[in-house]
Amino acid sequence: TRNTGSGIDGKDKTVNNTVIWGNSLLSTSDAAKPAFNHCAYPEANADGQPDDEGNIYLDSRNNEEQGPHFDAPSVKTGFDTDYMPSTTFYPLWTWVPLEGSNLIDKGDDGKYDGTSFGNVDLDGNPRQRGSIDIGAFEYQPVSSSRIRYVKKNGTGDGTSWDDASANLQAMIDELAESGDGQPGEVWVAAGEYEPLTQLIPGTSHTASFRMRNGVSVYGGFAGGESSKTERDKVADGMPWQFVNKTILSAAYYSADNLEFSNNKWTTTSDSRHVVWFAPMDGEDFTLPTYLDGVTVRGGYAQGGTGLDDFKTDRGAGVYMDGENTYLTNCTVKECYATGNGGGVYLRGGRVQTSLIYNNNADQGGGAVYVDGQGLVHRSMLANNSARNGAGAYLNHTEGTAPEYLVVSTCVVSNNTSTGNGAIYCNGGGVLLQNTIVNNRCVTATDLTDPNASQTGGLYLNGYGLVVNSVIWNNRMGTGDNPVNIPMYARNPSADNVRFMYNAISGVNNAVWNNTLQQQTLSLVDANQGEQDNPGSIGPRFEETTVLNLDNDYGVQDDWRDISYFWQPIEGSNLWARGMPIGQMPSEVVLSPEIDIAGGLYAQKPAVGAFH
Repeated sequence: TRNTGSGIDGKDKTVNNTVIWGNSLLSTSDAAKPAFNHCAYPEANADGQPDDEGNIYLDSRNNEEQGPHFDAPSVKTGFDTDYMPSTTFYPLWTWVPLEGSNLIDKGDDGKYDGTSFGNVDLDGNPRQRGSIDIGAFEYQPVSSSRIRYVKKNGTGDGTSWDDASANLQAMIDELAESGDGQPGEVWVAAGEYEPLTQLIPGTSHTASFRMRNGVSVYGGFAGGESSKTERDKVADGMPWQFVNKTILSAAYYSADNLEFSNNKWTTTSDSRHVVWFAPMDGEDFTLPTYLDGVTVRGGYAQGGTGLDDFKTDRGAGVYMDGENTYLTNCTVKECYATGNGGGVYLRGGRVQTSLIYNNNADQGGGAVYVDGQGLVHRSMLANNSARNGAGAYLNHTEGTAPEYLVVSTCVVSNNTSTGNGAIYCNGGGVLLQNTIVNNRCVTATDLTDPNASQTGGLYLNGYGLVVNSVIWNNRMGTGDNPVNIPMYARNPSADNVRFMYNAISGVNNAVWNNTLQQQTLSLVDANQGEQDNPGSIGPRFEETTVLNLDNDYGVQDDWRDISYFWQPIEGSNLWARGMPIGQMPSEVVLSPEIDIAGGLYAQKPAVGAFH
């Protein structure tokens, strides 16, 4: 995959069970083309059926209906001349097929000799489960014996919906401690669940749900479904919107405890983290592990006992540590940390297709704090508060690559900071295809003090790559008429702080210093632009009754749900304004192929989180 020139040449040879995708050519010429048997490539018949040799068509777009559906394919084709393996982390590519991939069970069993080739795939997993998959990786379904079921009033052993358990943690632990390291899943029906035990015995406020290696938890079930795909989603809704809501609530939490005063959200409960998704007692996350389809609420990370081992001042909603930790299709709300990461503290994992709102961090990252490396993807960070990075704080650490702190295809809106920025990049950060709008810093600036508050939008300290993003109506200051200051660059250079193909309002107020700018579209502060002035360009988002797009900045203290997502109208000035996907800088390690709602971007995409 992703080779310049031909994928495979070999006259009079036969290629079996192989994916040839994303290359410049299938073969150099017809004369050099080998015979293909049970292979998958874009040049095969596109009628949806295998040809006489069992070859199947693959769309050139990964996530199209007939695409390969790899987990995270690379963006570029050909050798990356900028990649230096001695000094740079390996890109976050993975060619593992996802559930539902067209490659699954489409290979030719008769052409695979386990004696010669071994019985495991490239990841060391069993090579055949039923018919062999096409490609180097075998999709690994979870055995039915490794699924447990939880209902609010269950009284059984958890082996079926009819015999569902009510104890979520007991089901997680049972799977983790049996099965010789095989993955497992816990399916949780709608209802509200609280942690029943302290993770650190005898230590107060440690009541949390503990995720375990390889045991994924899925919510959003009515109870009775036979597959995860049967979970009922809200019609035409966002990825995190389930009809049946599975709620993981902090111990002794009440929504009545949530207050907004002095420019921040506060709450109380007896859980320093609602979910602990990190190593504990020597158990690391060596297998991909998902928390999916749940609402997490009410965490109160106020520090105190257990700070060193249990990180009690950060990650009030979910504390995540490990490259195999995934938070997907979730909502995290109403959480408060006295340190970093009000909603989520993330080190090395991924937050995807999730809504994080109405959270606070007294330090950095009201919605999410990313430490060292991590990905926040196709998510909405809204109505949060923090000192710095009220939506997201990206913190580069020694020994990690600055481009591995990623916020991509997200809506970051109506967050309030008292220090700097809806997004704060501290030495690292790639911001790609984001809609960053109506955020506010409520502290007056002091242009003579580099440590003072400078912006309600983006604060980039030493590093930041911003591509194909909308930065609109982000305000700074006190009173009824705060100034639109979209960004502030501190200690920049043209190599390390770059803005490419963005749409920005308040361009003349931005503190660019020594940064690189390419193809900036200047927007006015009015959403629809100014009447009778063709040169006045507004973004043209859909109008709504839940807020005045032009004038309601920062946290809206009466919001208890998020129902507006900042989608542009048809014919918006944001359409087809972005950098073509194939021309992305080498620091862009994941392709922005799907927008926040699941639509496909064009090769010349819109700017922002919608296609």
